[in-house]
Amino acid sequence: MLQGLVDAGAEYAIRTAIALNDRGRVDALLDEDPKHANDRTDHGPIDYAIHTWKPDIIKLLIQRGCELTEKEIGHVERIAAMKGVTVESILNA
Repeated sequence: MLQGLVDAGAEYAIRTAIALNDRGRVDALLDEDPKHANDRTDHGPIDYAIHTWKPDIIKLLIQRGCELTEKEIGHVERIAAMKGVTVESILNA
């Protein structure tokens, strides 16, 4: 459904790209505006990537300069444990 909206011309902003797990689009948007990596406005991209569980996007945001808070690290640890994924594979990007 979301892809259909994008195909119909809806704005393809960073949260949409995260929801679609479109690493290439997120990367391009970070090239355009690197501040997205650390944006915390209205639950920023990192929060959205964590809570929709997009590990590749989380890694990308970290690689592109996102500095996780202790709270965000706790969320990653909790969700990774539920998913059976090692935290190191995500946080040590």
